[in-house]
Amino acid sequence: MQAFYAALFALLLSATLPSSLGAEAAMQTVTADMGVNLRRVLMTTGEEDPVPAADAEEEVDESVATGNSVTPVSTSGLTELVAEEEKSAEEQENKEEEEEEEEEEEEEEEEEEEEEEEEEEEEEEEEEEEEEEDEEEEEEEEEEEEGEEENKKEEEKTDPSSVIKPSEAAGVDEEKVQEEDENTTPALPAEE
Repeated sequence: MQAFYAALFALLLSATLPSSLGAEAAMQTVTADMGVNLRRVLMTTGEEDPVPAADAEEEVDESVATGNSVTPVSTSGLTELVAEEEKSAEEQENKEEEEEEEEEEEEEEEEEEEEEEEEEEEEEEEEEEEEEEDEEEEEEEEEEEEGEEENKKEEEKTDPSSVIKPSEAAGVDEEKVQEEDENTTPALPAEE
């Protein structure tokens, strides 16, 4: 900010200097005026400790005593420029803060969306794992049932009591048939 004010004072003072002054005298005048007026402006902005009016007048008197020409400069226009510059800087700062807040909000929203997506993916993975476990359990149950059926068939093949006789297959009771045969056997003729 001080460099800005210095350049501004140099431009204003160079425009008001008499053309008869030489380059060295012009530079001395600009330097003297900048020293006095810069302190006065900075006093209004609070960037430097206020300079007592007496000290400022002494500096002006010294510059006059050494032969340097002091051109009076109106500080009202400079005050307006400083106020506009401060206002512009404040607006720029507010704009940057708003942009930063918007960026932070966008980042938070993106993070929330990413978290939601991760949660959904985890839920889908859990569901898939549960389905796979259910399928594995069903397959194991089917394999157990098939194994039990095969074991029963093998036991039936190796157990003679489980072998079905042809008469049993036809629904005939062999013991009952045998009893009937015995009952129907004709008696032998008596010997004379």
